[in-house]
Amino acid sequence: MKNITQLFSHVYAPVKALVVYQQMADDEEFYVESFDIGDDGKPSNASPLTDADAAALSAALQVSEKQNGNWLRPERLLPANVLHISPAPRGRAIWYTPAAKATLHFTANIGLPDGQAHVPALIWEATLSELNIFALATKERPGLDTPLYHAPFFNIYRNGSVCMGNVETGKPARSLEHFISRWQQDFWNSAFSHTIDSNDPVRGDLRELWAALIGWERVFPTKKLIKCNKTIQSLL
Repeated sequence: MKNITQLFSHVYAPVKALVVYQQMADDEEFYVESFDIGDDGKPSNASPLTDADAAALSAALQVSEKQNGNWLRPERLLPANVLHISPAPRGRAIWYTPAAKATLHFTANIGLPDGQAHVPALIWEATLSELNIFALATKERPGLDTPLYHAPFFNIYRNGSVCMGNVETGKPARSLEHFISRWQQDFWNSAFSHTIDSNDPVRGDLRELWAALIGWERVFPTKKLIKCNKTIQSLL
Protein backbone atom coordinates (compact mmCIF):
# COMPACT_ATOMS: atom_id res chain seq x y z
CA MET A 1 0.00 0.00 0.00
CA LYS A 2 1.10 3.57 -0.65
CA ASN A 3 -0.22 6.89 0.59
CA ILE A 4 -3.27 7.77 -1.47
CA THR A 5 -2.25 11.45 -1.43
CA GLN A 6 0.53 10.56 -3.86
CA LEU A 7 -1.51 10.83 -7.03
CA PHE A 8 -1.50 9.94 -10.65
CA SER A 9 1.11 8.00 -12.54
CA HIS A 10 -0.10 9.58 -15.80
CA VAL A 11 2.27 12.13 -17.38
CA TYR A 12 0.92 14.93 -19.54
CA ALA A 13 3.05 16.94 -21.97
CA PRO A 14 2.03 20.28 -23.54
CA VAL A 15 1.33 20.04 -27.28
CA LYS A 16 -0.76 23.16 -28.02
CA ALA A 17 -1.01 26.69 -26.69
CA LEU A 18 -3.78 29.19 -27.36
CA VAL A 19 -3.31 32.97 -27.29
CA VAL A 20 -6.43 35.14 -27.16
CA TYR A 21 -6.16 38.64 -28.64
CA GLN A 22 -8.68 41.35 -27.86
CA GLN A 23 -9.31 44.27 -30.17
CA MET A 24 -8.34 47.45 -28.35
CA ALA A 25 -11.27 49.43 -29.73
CA ASP A 26 -13.89 46.70 -29.14
CA ASP A 27 -13.77 44.66 -25.94
CA GLU A 28 -16.25 42.15 -27.41
CA GLU A 29 -14.15 41.16 -30.44
CA PHE A 30 -11.48 38.47 -30.03
CA TYR A 31 -9.02 36.57 -32.19
CA VAL A 32 -7.42 33.25 -31.18
CA GLU A 33 -4.13 31.84 -32.41
CA SER A 34 -2.96 28.26 -31.95
CA PHE A 35 0.72 27.41 -31.36
CA ASP A 36 2.45 24.04 -31.53
CA ILE A 37 4.61 23.24 -28.49
CA GLY A 38 7.90 21.55 -29.41
CA ASP A 39 10.01 19.12 -27.40
CA ASP A 40 11.91 22.09 -26.02
CA GLY A 41 8.67 23.49 -24.56
CA LYS A 42 8.69 26.54 -26.87
CA PRO A 43 5.68 27.63 -28.98
CA SER A 44 5.97 27.74 -32.76
CA ASN A 45 3.92 27.57 -35.97
CA ALA A 46 1.32 30.16 -35.03
CA SER A 47 -1.94 29.88 -36.95
CA PRO A 48 -5.55 30.98 -36.50
CA LEU A 49 -7.61 28.57 -34.39
CA THR A 50 -9.46 26.30 -36.84
CA ASP A 51 -13.10 25.27 -36.53
CA ALA A 52 -11.95 21.67 -35.92
CA ASP A 53 -9.63 22.75 -33.10
CA ALA A 54 -12.38 24.86 -31.54
CA ALA A 55 -14.85 21.95 -31.71
CA ALA A 56 -12.33 19.55 -30.10
CA LEU A 57 -11.59 22.06 -27.35
CA SER A 58 -15.30 22.60 -26.68
CA ALA A 59 -15.94 18.84 -26.48
CA ALA A 60 -13.03 18.35 -24.05
CA LEU A 61 -14.27 21.14 -21.79
CA GLN A 62 -17.81 19.74 -21.78
CA VAL A 63 -16.57 16.26 -20.83
CA SER A 64 -14.41 17.69 -18.08
CA GLU A 65 -17.30 19.72 -16.68
CA LYS A 66 -19.62 16.71 -16.80
CA GLN A 67 -17.11 14.46 -15.01
CA ASN A 68 -16.36 17.09 -12.36
CA GLY A 69 -19.99 17.47 -11.39
CA ASN A 70 -21.70 14.14 -11.87
CA TRP A 71 -19.86 12.09 -9.26
CA LEU A 72 -21.56 14.09 -6.49
CA ARG A 73 -24.99 13.59 -8.04
CA PRO A 74 -27.07 10.63 -6.79
CA GLU A 75 -28.66 8.37 -9.38
CA ARG A 76 -32.03 8.53 -7.61
CA LEU A 77 -32.82 9.68 -4.07
CA LEU A 78 -29.90 10.59 -1.83
CA PRO A 79 -28.59 7.32 -0.27
CA ALA A 80 -29.73 6.96 3.34
CA ASN A 81 -26.18 6.44 4.65
CA VAL A 82 -24.83 9.71 3.18
CA LEU A 83 -24.27 12.34 5.87
CA HIS A 84 -22.77 15.28 3.98
CA ILE A 85 -21.84 16.41 0.47
CA SER A 86 -19.54 19.32 -0.33
CA PRO A 87 -19.72 20.74 -3.88
CA ALA A 88 -16.91 21.10 -6.40
CA PRO A 89 -14.22 22.20 -7.09
CA ARG A 90 -12.84 19.99 -4.32
CA GLY A 91 -15.91 17.86 -3.96
CA ARG A 92 -16.24 15.63 -0.92
CA ALA A 93 -18.70 13.18 0.56
CA ILE A 94 -19.12 11.76 4.08
CA TRP A 95 -21.07 8.56 4.66
CA TYR A 96 -21.28 5.75 7.16
CA THR A 97 -21.58 1.98 7.07
CA PRO A 98 -23.07 -0.05 9.96
CA ALA A 99 -21.20 -2.80 11.77
CA ALA A 100 -20.93 -5.76 9.40
CA LYS A 101 -18.79 -8.65 8.25
CA ALA A 102 -15.98 -7.88 5.79
CA THR A 103 -13.20 -9.80 4.06
CA LEU A 104 -9.77 -8.57 5.12
CA HIS A 105 -6.54 -9.09 3.18
CA PHE A 106 -3.00 -9.00 4.62
CA THR A 107 0.52 -9.12 3.25
CA ALA A 108 2.75 -11.99 4.40
CA ASN A 109 4.75 -9.87 6.83
CA ILE A 110 1.66 -9.20 8.99
CA GLY A 111 1.35 -12.91 9.76
CA LEU A 112 -2.44 -13.02 9.53
CA PRO A 113 -4.53 -15.10 7.13
CA ASP A 114 -6.98 -13.43 4.78
CA GLY A 115 -10.51 -14.00 5.95
CA GLN A 116 -13.84 -12.65 7.07
CA ALA A 117 -14.39 -10.86 10.37
CA HIS A 118 -16.88 -8.50 11.94
CA VAL A 119 -15.87 -4.83 11.70
CA PRO A 120 -17.35 -1.85 13.57
CA ALA A 121 -19.54 0.85 12.07
CA LEU A 122 -17.38 3.22 10.05
CA ILE A 123 -17.34 6.83 8.91
CA TRP A 124 -15.94 7.38 5.40
CA GLU A 125 -14.77 10.83 4.28
CA ALA A 126 -13.52 11.03 0.71
CA THR A 127 -12.66 13.22 -2.24
CA LEU A 128 -11.81 11.80 -5.66
CA SER A 129 -8.21 11.30 -4.49
CA GLU A 130 -8.20 11.04 -0.69
CA LEU A 131 -9.89 8.77 1.84
CA ASN A 132 -10.21 9.11 5.61
CA ILE A 133 -11.85 6.47 7.80
CA PHE A 134 -13.00 6.57 11.43
CA ALA A 135 -14.84 4.06 13.61
CA LEU A 136 -18.09 4.38 15.54
CA ALA A 137 -18.98 2.75 18.86
CA THR A 138 -22.73 3.15 18.35
CA LYS A 139 -25.27 1.21 16.30
CA GLU A 140 -27.39 4.31 15.73
CA ARG A 141 -27.19 6.68 12.77
CA PRO A 142 -24.44 9.18 13.66
CA GLY A 143 -25.21 12.85 14.26
CA LEU A 144 -23.12 15.99 14.42
CA ASP A 145 -21.96 15.31 17.98
CA THR A 146 -21.33 11.58 17.62
CA PRO A 147 -17.76 10.87 18.84
CA LEU A 148 -15.37 9.29 16.36
CA TYR A 149 -12.78 6.63 17.10
CA HIS A 150 -9.56 5.59 15.40
CA ALA A 151 -10.29 3.01 12.71
CA PRO A 152 -8.99 -0.36 13.99
CA PHE A 153 -6.99 -1.26 10.88
CA PHE A 154 -3.45 -1.29 9.57
CA ASN A 155 -2.33 1.30 6.99
CA ILE A 156 -4.21 4.23 8.53
CA TYR A 157 -2.61 7.37 9.95
CA ARG A 158 -3.65 8.76 13.31
CA ASN A 159 -5.54 11.56 11.54
CA GLY A 160 -7.68 8.99 9.70
CA SER A 161 -5.91 9.22 6.33
CA VAL A 162 -5.77 5.88 4.53
CA CYS A 163 -2.68 4.56 2.77
CA MET A 164 -4.11 2.78 -0.30
CA GLY A 165 -1.00 1.32 -1.96
CA ASN A 166 -1.07 1.06 -5.73
CA VAL A 167 -4.80 1.72 -5.99
CA GLU A 168 -5.32 4.30 -8.74
CA THR A 169 -7.09 7.36 -7.40
CA GLY A 170 -8.48 10.54 -8.92
CA LYS A 171 -10.62 8.89 -11.60
CA PRO A 172 -14.01 10.60 -12.10
CA ALA A 173 -17.01 8.55 -10.98
CA ARG A 174 -20.32 8.15 -12.78
CA SER A 175 -22.43 9.09 -9.77
CA LEU A 176 -22.37 9.44 -6.00
CA GLU A 177 -23.32 5.76 -5.61
CA HIS A 178 -20.51 4.69 -7.94
CA PHE A 179 -18.05 6.92 -6.08
CA ILE A 180 -19.00 5.41 -2.69
CA SER A 181 -19.02 1.82 -3.98
CA ARG A 182 -15.63 2.18 -5.65
CA TRP A 183 -13.94 3.61 -2.54
CA GLN A 184 -15.31 0.83 -0.36
CA GLN A 185 -14.25 -1.85 -2.83
CA ASP A 186 -10.77 -0.34 -3.16
CA PHE A 187 -10.34 -0.25 0.60
CA TRP A 188 -11.51 -3.79 1.32
CA ASN A 189 -9.71 -5.28 -1.69
CA SER A 190 -6.35 -3.76 -0.69
CA ALA A 191 -3.94 -5.77 1.46
CA PHE A 192 -3.08 -4.38 4.90
CA SER A 193 0.68 -4.33 5.25
CA HIS A 194 1.87 -2.29 8.23
CA THR A 195 1.05 0.04 11.10
CA ILE A 196 1.93 3.61 10.20
CA ASP A 197 2.11 5.32 13.59
CA SER A 198 4.00 3.97 16.57
CA ASN A 199 0.91 3.31 18.71
CA ASP A 200 -1.75 0.74 17.86
CA PRO A 201 -5.12 2.36 16.98
CA VAL A 202 -6.89 0.09 19.50
CA ARG A 203 -6.58 -0.83 23.15
CA GLY A 204 -4.09 -3.68 23.17
CA ASP A 205 -2.33 -5.25 20.20
CA LEU A 206 -3.93 -4.73 16.77
CA ARG A 207 -2.59 -7.95 15.29
CA GLU A 208 -3.83 -10.00 18.25
CA LEU A 209 -7.25 -8.39 17.95
CA TRP A 210 -7.70 -9.47 14.34
CA ALA A 211 -6.22 -12.88 15.00
CA ALA A 212 -9.06 -13.41 17.49
CA LEU A 213 -11.73 -12.18 15.06
CA ILE A 214 -10.83 -13.54 11.60
CA GLY A 215 -12.76 -16.68 10.81
CA TRP A 216 -15.01 -16.39 13.85
CA GLU A 217 -18.52 -15.03 14.36
CA ARG A 218 -17.47 -12.74 17.21
CA VAL A 219 -18.95 -9.24 17.09
CA PHE A 220 -16.28 -6.55 16.98
CA PRO A 221 -15.51 -5.47 20.58
CA THR A 222 -16.13 -1.70 20.49
CA LYS A 223 -14.57 -1.40 23.96
CA LYS A 224 -11.25 -1.84 22.15
CA LEU A 225 -11.74 1.39 20.19
CA ILE A 226 -9.87 4.58 21.12
CA LYS A 227 -11.48 8.03 20.78
CA CYS A 228 -9.71 10.42 18.42
CA ASN A 229 -11.11 13.72 19.73
CA LYS A 230 -13.22 14.25 16.61
CA THR A 231 -16.95 14.36 15.87
CA ILE A 232 -18.90 14.51 12.62
CA GLN A 233 -19.12 18.26 13.18
CA SER A 234 -15.32 18.59 13.19
CA LEU A 235 -15.16 17.00 9.72
CA LEU A 236 -17.46 19.59 8.13
